[in-house]
Order: sequence, then structure tokens, then C-alpha cells
Amino acid sequence: MSIPETLSYFGANPAAGLSAGEAAERIQKYGRNELGAPPKTSIWELIQAQFDDRLVQILLGVAVFSGVMSLMEHDAHAWLEPSVILLILVLNAFVGIWQELSAEDSLDALKKLQPSTCSVLRDGK
Repeated sequence: MSIPETLSYFGANPAAGLSAGEAAERIQKYGRNELGAPPKTSIWELIQAQFDDRLVQILLGVAVFSGVMSLMEHDAHAWLEPSVILLILVLNAFVGIWQELSAEDSLDALKKLQPSTCSVLRDGK
């Protein structure tokens, strides 16, 4: 859409803007021109997201299989392999959660730098 088409579509005057009454009417009809904050991701959703990867699921399956096999061996050292695999998966999940939380904090900091107000024309002023 071109600028004149857009102004015509919304019934706006580029020199005078909207009247105060028209602006109030549009707020009543359409609501305020604001974006709601997205819902925060829960810790459980972050944990689940860490185990959604196919390779992680395969490693989890291998750890379970290795654990079952170590039950049959009756050897104290047999638990070493499944324990190490599970430890690596848990550490990987902690690092992934930490990175996601850090990224969310960075985005929140960037949003604070974004201007929250603007200038408009009302009744030509």
C-alpha cells in the first residue's frame, strides 16, 4: 500500500492527525496500541526443551540400555558407563538452560533500550 492509500484507508489527515475524539473512539473500539509481554517460559519447559533433541534422546536410550545391561553383569564398574552418559546429559541440560535464561535476560535488556513513547498529531498540534 502506498502512503496516500494507507492514510485514506485509516481516515487519517497527515497535516492534522486525528482529532482527540476520533483517537478516543478508536481506543474504545480497537484498544490501545500496545503489545503484550510474551509469557515467560517455565523452568519445566526449558528442561523439556533440552531433551527434545533426537541425539539427546538416543543417548538417553543408550544410558537406559547400558544400565539394564549393567544389572545383568553384577559388576560394580558396570554402572560407570550409564552414569557418565547421564551425567553428561544432565550437564548439557544445565548449560542449555543457563544459555536460554541468559538470552532471555539479554532480550529484556534490549527491550528496555527501545523507546516506549512516540509523538503524534492530535487536532493539528
